[in-house]
Amino acid sequence: MAANLDDPEFPALIRAGAPDAIQTVVQTYLGQILRAARGAGLDAQQAEDVTQETFATFIETAPRFESRSHVRTWLFGILITHTRMTSFTGT
Repeated sequence: MAANLDDPEFPALIRAGAPDAIQTVVQTYLGQILRAARGAGLDAQQAEDVTQETFATFIETAPRFESRSHVRTWLFGILITHTRMTSFTGT
C-alpha cells in the first residue's frame, strides 16, 4: 500500500523510515529534483549524481525530519546543499 503525502501521519512514517513513505517521496519528487539539478547548471552526469546524493541524504536523515516544512521543501534544501558542494568542487 502506497503512503499518501497528504496523510497527517506521513511525517511520522518518514521518521520511522517506512519503505512505502520513502518510496512515495522518491517517486513523487525524483523528476523534479533531477530537473532542478540540471537547471542549476550541472551537466547530465553531475545532475544524476547530485540527485542520487540528495535522496541518499534524505534517507539517512529521515529520522530527524521534524515536519516544520513540507517534505518537498526539505528535499530541495538538501539538493541545494549538494549542488553547491558539486559546483564548488567541480565533481
